[in-house]
Amino acid sequence: MLKNNKKTLIVSVLVIMLPMLAGLILWQKLPDRMPVHWGADGVADGMGSKAFVVFVMPVIFLLLHFSCLVLTSLDKRQREQHPKALGLMFYIVPMISLFTSAIMYRAVFGLPLNVTFLLPALSGLLFVYMGNYIPKVKQNSTLGIKLAWTLNNEENWNKTHRFAGKLWVAGGLAMIVGGAFLPFKIALRCFISLLLIMVAAPTLYSYRLYRQHKKAGVSYTPRPKTKAERIAVKITAVFVPLVLIGAGILMFTGDIEVACQESTFSLQASYYKDLTVSYSEVGAVRYEEELDVGFRTYGFGSARLSIGTYENDAFGLYTLYAYTNADGYVILTAGEKTLVIGLRGDSAQALYQTLLEKTGP
Repeated sequence: MLKNNKKTLIVSVLVIMLPMLAGLILWQKLPDRMPVHWGADGVADGMGSKAFVVFVMPVIFLLLHFSCLVLTSLDKRQREQHPKALGLMFYIVPMISLFTSAIMYRAVFGLPLNVTFLLPALSGLLFVYMGNYIPKVKQNSTLGIKLAWTLNNEENWNKTHRFAGKLWVAGGLAMIVGGAFLPFKIALRCFISLLLIMVAAPTLYSYRLYRQHKKAGVSYTPRPKTKAERIAVKITAVFVPLVLIGAGILMFTGDIEVACQESTFSLQASYYKDLTVSYSEVGAVRYEEELDVGFRTYGFGSARLSIGTYENDAFGLYTLYAYTNADGYVILTAGEKTLVIGLRGDSAQALYQTLLEKTGP
């Protein structure tokens, strides 16, 4: 596959490396830290070094690109694959590389940027692109919708991919329109719902077709797997559930505990280092119900916790230990250093009163 598509391979590699060239040209104008992650609200909440953005990220995309191409080329049936179908593997990673780099560079130079629209728009465009070419994918074990029913019956494979193609084009267009015209919260819910439908519907369609075929006596012949495929299936069966479970645990669990002692108080946070502060070091304490935490430069962030080194206009660089949707914030200053603790319910107010008593005259 790679030998027959050398020109396409070279072009795809050059596209992935274009952001590195742009970074080198703009090196003197780029700040030392650049935004690399945006939250669901479209606000930058993660920063990386200039060297990481310019050099490391393109290399990561390049390694991902080659990994996908090598794994695909190992399937001997790809030799008979439709050229436009193979184009999916050659152009998807380069497209993502250009898009993500464009977002970061535009943000650095303060150009208008609507991430809450661009992300659904990119996803929509990808689904429209894949929807146009996925029906042309011939039966194989690396590209397409690989289910037991599609892999064991060519008619099931073809019909499922034609159905998915139409669905993905329609769903991709809906993502683009929703991101452009719907309020953010509604657009986000629609985006997630569409994504789930576009993944689940072809699976259900394939199974329904399998049941119809079974009643009609249509044969489904299991394709013999190579030794490498059998090993890959076993590894995937173990690795994927572990990754999903681990990601779910990190994203939706974790707590922050504050313990006030005689001369110090300590912060214990899940998945992050503990912190102990002496009352004598505290210069001022105040309480706020709402706070723009800014963006994270180092630390841990999830749907539940925001912990680490953050930066905003009010404090500059500061330390944050907070629940993502905190009901109140206790702000402590010691010289030029600032510590912010965000808790839920009445816990922040109670901590504020305790610290006033401990640090008061």
